[in-house]
Amino acid sequence: MKELHILIIEDDEDLAKSLQLFLGEIAQTTVSHDGFEGQMLGQEGIYDLVVLDLMLPQVSGYDIFEALADRGSFKYAGVDFNSQGYFG
Repeated sequence: MKELHILIIEDDEDLAKSLQLFLGEIAQTTVSHDGFEGQMLGQEGIYDLVVLDLMLPQVSGYDIFEALADRGSFKYAGVDFNSQGYFG
């Protein structure tokens, strides 16, 4: 039984699927392609790790991070800075 719980909030479906396949080997994963849904999932549960895209449409990954951190919704966070156009 996988005891780790990871929430992946990533709007790039291919990247999210790759992360889910890779991390699914060691943990139970939940994926959201939408910032609003991802924030809601994060507020409903406690995760060991949240992998979060900072450049999401509709809602900022920074805002999601802040909201989830304030609630103690995760133990660790992995942040995706490699968003298209972010460093352009």
